[in-house]
Amino acid sequence: MQNLIYYSISNNPDYVKLLELSVDSVINQGGYEGEFAFMLDIHDVFWRRSLNNLPVLQGKNCYLIHNGGTQNLESSSYNKFLIYKMSNIHRYSSVLMLDCDILCTSDIQPVLDLPTDNSRLYISTEKEYMGGLYWGHDLFTEEEKKYCINNNLHGCNGGSYVFKPQFVHHFQKMFTELTAKGVYTNTPCIEQPFLNHYLFKNNLYDTSLTQYVDNYGYYSNPMDTNKTLVHFAGGPGSFEFKHKKMIDFKDKFVVESYL
Repeated sequence: MQNLIYYSISNNPDYVKLLELSVDSVINQGGYEGEFAFMLDIHDVFWRRSLNNLPVLQGKNCYLIHNGGTQNLESSSYNKFLIYKMSNIHRYSSVLMLDCDILCTSDIQPVLDLPTDNSRLYISTEKEYMGGLYWGHDLFTEEEKKYCINNNLHGCNGGSYVFKPQFVHHFQKMFTELTAKGVYTNTPCIEQPFLNHYLFKNNLYDTSLTQYVDNYGYYSNPMDTNKTLVHFAGGPGSFEFKHKKMIDFKDKFVVESYL
């Protein structure tokens, strides 16, 4: 069976430059030969032309999924849940979501092979606990926050996760609840706090993806990295800072790889 890697991209046209860096690294450093999907506003000619003109995607099977026509920072973030709209999703062995600010440094197949449980989202964690400012905040009760600390439950980073297609109905539930209640307006970091609380309250996550993901790419040394995916997290929408950091990292990493 095929694998699928997908991205959500809209709002900031410059983000196609981050996307190109990410996809290029997935194919050339990660050795990925599967298919791609992109969440975007299909009425926006810019995005379609940009994707069609990316040399790295030439000859690849790519699918476009309509995000509902909205183009702002919030929708660009939580539209990643719209993967449930992909009609042929169940023909894939596993599905990997990546934010545009992620670079791949080595064979990506072990990441794609990670999911074994159809009912869980395989996701990476950060140093802070669930219920913190960017990992649930006021969506968590004080009792839930204490539970996370006492049980050493670290916050999940929403920049990457991998799952079996059977999990997609949860994305439909999350998208419906998130857009109906508008809870992102009460929390920082857009969809990530909501994702953390949904996974926590329903016990739907596995953190074994952490072994493959570095969520502190801004501070990582390309010559010392031992993670498959390096995420330049922080500052949603801050294109210029992310782009420079990713370019610098990739240039140093590629040079070092050939020495």
